[in-house]
Amino acid sequence: MTGEVNSAFDQLAYLSKSCETNDRLLKMVLARFNAGRTNSDEVLNREEDAIEAKEDRLDGFVQLQKSMVELRAAEGRLLVQYVGDPGTGLVGDQVAHAE
Repeated sequence: MTGEVNSAFDQLAYLSKSCETNDRLLKMVLARFNAGRTNSDEVLNREEDAIEAKEDRLDGFVQLQKSMVELRAAEGRLLVQYVGDPGTGLVGDQVAHAE
């Protein structure tokens, strides 16, 4: 499970770099377009690449979050992470009254 989280984290780092690279390329193409050195098709293609890279990065983030939830569930820490310690507070009171 920990390996899946590490892999998802590495993938997200790679996708973030790819996103940054595509943004830089888009800016360069826009500058060339404004200087009259390229056409609108090239701008649209680079813009599409940049959007796809951002979508991939979001998918990577979601995958990382899923991996982390699965790891916490496997470790038995999911309830504590999202609700709190079942022995204290509102949840603890509900457990005590149920017994």
